[in-house]
Amino acid sequence: MRRGSNKGQKMQYRKSILIVCEGQNTEPIYFKALVKALRLDMTVEVKVTGNTRHTDPKGLLRDAAELEEARRKEAEVSTALRSYDDVWLVFDTEWPGKHPNLPQAVNEITSRGYLVAISKPSFETWFLLHDRRTPPGCSRCKDAVRELKKLHDDLKEYGKNEDATRRCVSWSLSEQRLAQALQHACAQPDDCFSDTQPQIPTATATSVHRLIQLLVEACDDVPALKKLGL
Repeated sequence: MRRGSNKGQKMQYRKSILIVCEGQNTEPIYFKALVKALRLDMTVEVKVTGNTRHTDPKGLLRDAAELEEARRKEAEVSTALRSYDDVWLVFDTEWPGKHPNLPQAVNEITSRGYLVAISKPSFETWFLLHDRRTPPGCSRCKDAVRELKKLHDDLKEYGKNEDATRRCVSWSLSEQRLAQALQHACAQPDDCFSDTQPQIPTATATSVHRLIQLLVEACDDVPALKKLGL
């Protein structure tokens, strides 16, 4: 953290990250809770936004580009703000055929310098990895939700509403489950992802752990890391 010599000068973050999520509840609630658990708010700015105008990758790309440009203009006239260093788009494949032009969309996203965290079929795959080394095959979000409900009593009533999501997020960040989830995610077989675009899962898998790992690496709060088992 850098502080100015003048008492009235505002703190400047050493890094700024924008996370644009497809979902309205699940992903934004999770990432905001993770940032809080890692105590990043004093050194790294993480802006999490969901419920944008779009849920498709190309639409999310347009939303992210508008948010990035707005921040760039703000940073030009601010002594406290900086342009986003990293921009991540978080979305699901949901069901076969939902995004028929997914490879092309990912190419457009990455060619702009943005990064993607994609889950197949849904973000719940990431939650499953907190308990299982290999999640069962799930072709749709409802399949992953059904499997997630089996893992723990706290998850029996899991759903997409805010209260149920918060209970699941709390479960995932307790008892050092995050460390186990990262181990499981990093051990996902290569054949679960596209040969030419390893960001895109082709089986029940997720690349969201790459974003999680980035946030973990940005944390220098040893007690916070220890509490999460990291």
